Amino acid sequence: MEVSRSAVVELKRRVEMNMKDHAVATQTSRRLQIELASKLPFIENKMVEAQERETATHNARLLEHGLRLDLLDCKTTNDVLLWKITDVKRRRRDAVTGKTPSIYSQPFYTSPNGYKLCVRMYRNGDGIGRTTYLSLFVVVMRGEYNILLEWPLHHQITFILVDQTAGDKYATRFNQTRRRRPFGD
Repeated sequence: MEVSRSAVVELKRRVEMNMKDHAVATQTSRRLQIELASKLPFIENKMVEAQERETATHNARLLEHGLRLDLLDCKTTNDVLLWKITDVKRRRRDAVTGKTPSIYSQPFYTSPNGYKLCVRMYRNGDGIGRTTYLSLFVVVMRGEYNILLEWPLHHQITFILVDQTAGDKYATRFNQTRRRRPFGD
């Protein structure tokens, strides 16, 4: 079988073109690899930022669910509030400087269809007790059942303050009769 000179030339031309195409493809591949390697830290940074945002979103949802559980705990309606106050020294300092003069407890109910209450604490005192006493107030809040309840509220309130560092227990009892229907939250 005889191959013509033109067929041999054509075959050589195709081989050279394939070699050039291969060289161009190799150069393009190397260029793309270098470009990708240079962008990789940026891409990794964006992925880390996206994961951090997602983590923050999940943490916010967990906090929201925790708060909802706290509110459900408030709905236990056993007429008792157990309020653990943390970081007492910082809260005292904030009260003295006026940064945060008072804090509120979580709301709770006196019974399943009862009064909604919370406690307000002035760590540095309030009124005539300012700078010398700790002031605690029961706050009657607008609740779901206020329209069904008798006013004024007649409940005996007992505060028991426990210093967990010393193990001492301080208790005071009072029954205040000037409890009126709430007009705000």
